[in-house]
Amino acid sequence: MKRLTQATGILEDAVLLNFRTDIHVLNRILPPPFVPRLVDGYGLVGILMFKMRDLACEKNLGLPSPPSDHVLYRVAVSWQHGMRTHHGMYLLRHEVNTRLNVRQRRKGLFPVAASPIRWHKTPGSEMFGWTLNTHNQTRLKVRARLATAFPPGSVFDTLDQASLFFQKERAAIAPRFQQSIFAHTRFLPLNWKVKPLFIEALHTDMDQLGSLFPKEQIYFDSGLIWPRILCKWQKGHEIVSSRPFPIVQQVG
Repeated sequence: MKRLTQATGILEDAVLLNFRTDIHVLNRILPPPFVPRLVDGYGLVGILMFKMRDLACEKNLGLPSPPSDHVLYRVAVSWQHGMRTHHGMYLLRHEVNTRLNVRQRRKGLFPVAASPIRWHKTPGSEMFGWTLNTHNQTRLKVRARLATAFPPGSVFDTLDQASLFFQKERAAIAPRFQQSIFAHTRFLPLNWKVKPLFIEALHTDMDQLGSLFPKEQIYFDSGLIWPRILCKWQKGHEIVSSRPFPIVQQVG
């Protein structure tokens, strides 16, 4: 099967819930060559939620895929390739609510095993609510509103600092189902406008990814939202780890 090498699309209401954790927690789960990117001495784990529209791959540029809802569990990482330092997101898990996107992902451009989800979002003018259900179990509830200023208490001092940090992430890294090979998809946003979120209520269990994140070792940090991102994806080089790594099992 020939693998896809590029695609275009639109991400709507892309919400990132950031959690901070100690570097030693991430060093246990990140295989080389990936290392956690740090802010104020902390590593960042995130839950990224978005609706993808008008996804058009190179083989069907005239026939975009139907809209789909996505939830990504991710870690902010860096790695060396050649003489350069690269920044991106290491994907622990990727859930999507349409099987079509799962098939596209397995062709190589979006290379994470995904399980169908039921995703409900009720936006208001400045109020947002998201509920994620998987196999009749509610695993994520968020109620938030647009904030007038960046909330205090974050590892980021300002919204601009947070925006610049994530704007440097130009790749998604995911296991290829072998124990030492990772797929690398380049992310090329064509616009970038982020707003702060004030999280009024959040119900999630980060330890649903097994025992990776015990509750006493991970803390909520901040919320961000990108109302609309026009973007391109390109297939990057495969990355080979110097040692085998455990693949996070899908919860189902």
